[in-house]
Amino acid sequence: MTSYTPHNTDFSIWKRIKSELSLFLIIQVIFLFFTGINLIYEITLVLIFILLLSLKRNRIIYQIDFDEEKNEFTISYFSLIAIKGTEIVPLTNLNTRLGPKRFGLGSSVTTLEFFNKKQLIGEIRSDDKWQWTDEQLDEIHKKVVDSKI
Repeated sequence: MTSYTPHNTDFSIWKRIKSELSLFLIIQVIFLFFTGINLIYEITLVLIFILLLSLKRNRIIYQIDFDEEKNEFTISYFSLIAIKGTEIVPLTNLNTRLGPKRFGLGSSVTTLEFFNKKQLIGEIRSDDKWQWTDEQLDEIHKKVVDSKI
């Protein structure tokens, strides 16, 4: 079994909360400043943020395993900041896409996306807040491509 994890990354609950909820707090302050305390805005903001955090692209992937004996790929992640989850995909169904992807205004980040046939499982980014390196992305992508042959 081959296992990959990000280099020097702390996945403590405090770090996950701080990284994922910082944008929420900034938006909250802006709403409070311009609209005052309005329960409808507050509930809407919380619901929208929960929906955004539940997207598969927003999973915090902390471990990737290749099991050659069982011919399986396992991805371990945090969903909604605190809920641990795993997804197991047969290597025959696993597809990946590696390349630059735009996030925000003009910023392009190397991203490795994982698919179960055509359904998105998750993605990891190089030099993101969870610090997967370009070398790790290339190595994982090569491992998937080699397993297909």
